[in-house]
Amino acid sequence: MPIVRNPSMSSRRCGETLASIVGGLAALSLSLVVWGASTASFAAEDPEVLFRQGRVSEALQLASSQAAGDPTDLEAQELMIDVLINVGQQARAEQVARLRLEDDPGNPDAHYLLGRARVDPISSRQAYEAALHLSPGHARAYMGMGSIHEAAADFDEAAAAYARAVSMDPSLGEAWYGHTRILAQQGKIAAALQVARAGLEAVPSEPDLSLLVARLDPASALEVLSAALAQVGADPYLHEALSQAYLTEGSADEALAQARAALALNPNLIDARRTLLFAREVAAGVLPHAQLAALGAARELEATDPEAALARYPAILAEAPRSAMATLSRAAAHRAAGDRASELVDLLAAAALDPTNDEVAAVTGLALIDAGRAAEAVEPLTTAMEQRPWDGTLGLGLARALEAAGHPGDALALLERVGAAHPQNVPIQLAHAQALIHAGQHARAYGVLKVAMQVVPDPRLVAAFVKVAPLAGHAGEAAAVLAPVAEQTSNPALAEAVQQLRAMAREP
Repeated sequence: MPIVRNPSMSSRRCGETLASIVGGLAALSLSLVVWGASTASFAAEDPEVLFRQGRVSEALQLASSQAAGDPTDLEAQELMIDVLINVGQQARAEQVARLRLEDDPGNPDAHYLLGRARVDPISSRQAYEAALHLSPGHARAYMGMGSIHEAAADFDEAAAAYARAVSMDPSLGEAWYGHTRILAQQGKIAAALQVARAGLEAVPSEPDLSLLVARLDPASALEVLSAALAQVGADPYLHEALSQAYLTEGSADEALAQARAALALNPNLIDARRTLLFAREVAAGVLPHAQLAALGAARELEATDPEAALARYPAILAEAPRSAMATLSRAAAHRAAGDRASELVDLLAAAALDPTNDEVAAVTGLALIDAGRAAEAVEPLTTAMEQRPWDGTLGLGLARALEAAGHPGDALALLERVGAAHPQNVPIQLAHAQALIHAGQHARAYGVLKVAMQVVPDPRLVAAFVKVAPLAGHAGEAAAVLAPVAEQTSNPALAEAVQQLRAMAREP
């Protein structure tokens, strides 16, 4: 997954707003994800490459190592902060930036990094302004100011700040992306495309700018994305977007090849997997390409008029009665209309049409859980997990289904595996700890939560940790672990919890 910053602040972030403005590639209304551009080079040992491939822990380790190895490398420091924020460690990111500033308060880069690490717009702006006061030509600080103005919906000032940043440093792909996004939000699509192309010319090795041009100008997508792959080399998001572009024009075999290439690099790409499933049906003659376009039009209606969307499906399914993906799409329309019963009927029908379809199996299993039929979800979720063992959401759902079916031991064993694979996933860590508590293994639950808190200092983990510590006989140790956190954050509730744990530790 690409690096995504706090959506209220960042200029390195997901382009969902842009996508809603300019629309998707036509045929499927599949979401071509456009991400804020980074300025990192794409060498083999690049943390952002690892992050894009879903190798989060490796990305964080390498980013931290590179930043520590050269404190003067601004890009390495910036990337480490971004990775920390993306894995839920914003407090650690800000602490690292603050310590750097304390060591060198006259360094404008240190002020800029603190602004980037902060999520509060006021304090972030103060840090960027301090950087500009020390260095009026600090291009990245202007880029940061662009994100501040954008978050405040001051689009003219945001556009001016981004433009000034790239005038000072044309290599800032992130600023090119921000400027393009602002223009698109204002409905200036032609101007946005012009800026995006200028950015791509300035930074041709930046894959996210190629994705952006393809999004703004779908007619050029095949050419732009193919050229980007030739320039950058293998990149999961470029392959994913190219697979969607090929499917749009009816080249199902090429779409399959590109989707498989994307998934080989990053199996977490749900859109690539869905494109593969649609392309597989088109290539097999199960779903005529004309109905693919009709499906896209129906999906476009779901958000605004789900009943109108549903009205289109009889004609689609008459032409594609064996299409599990078309039936799955109608199930989504029923859900958008609030008809969960009809949704489940369609999901079960889709599962019968293609029992091996992992997307159908996944959605069906999770819907069965929502419908209070968790025990029935074991079979479809097992099918989905066999093909998507990396999917934490499915692992959590299957554990719930196994528990409901009377297999708590299997559920616990699954949660142990899924928890180890997803140390940053708070719901999974909580579910693992809860399963251990139900099994009477309080000490192990305490250990799981203690480690999880060190990875992601989430309040939900802290609350569970406080509750299980006395049961595990570790109230005193838990108080010692939480005391410095309570002091640093000035959190009265946490301070009270520390006192309660200390009192419990003193009890005979």
